[in-house]
Amino acid sequence: MYERLTMPPLTAQPPDPRIRDDAEAIVAAKAHRFSYSGASPGEQELFFTRFHGHYVDIMTLATDRLLVSGALRLERDGFPWPDGEWPDPVRVADGSIVDVVYEVLTWPVGTA
Repeated sequence: MYERLTMPPLTAQPPDPRIRDDAEAIVAAKAHRFSYSGASPGEQELFFTRFHGHYVDIMTLATDRLLVSGALRLERDGFPWPDGEWPDPVRVADGSIVDVVYEVLTWPVGTA
């Protein structure tokens, strides 16, 4: 009745497992209420935020392997803060995209 269509591979090389892992980590962050906030010029860094209770979690995910990804949990009072007047972080994470996302996802939501 219907002919099954097959699509040729988009590339002859297998996908880079690090890129696949990074993409899966970003999908997991979005599933845990993180919102995409924008990107740096050249898209070397992607920014994500999550608001909950008295806190805001901010992630900067580095797509450039020479940069380090990071995340902060900050008290939300006074958000958005004036430039240079951010509160001290309650929690901090840094490392690769995968490391940062999965560490942040272990942080309790609604509490420090």
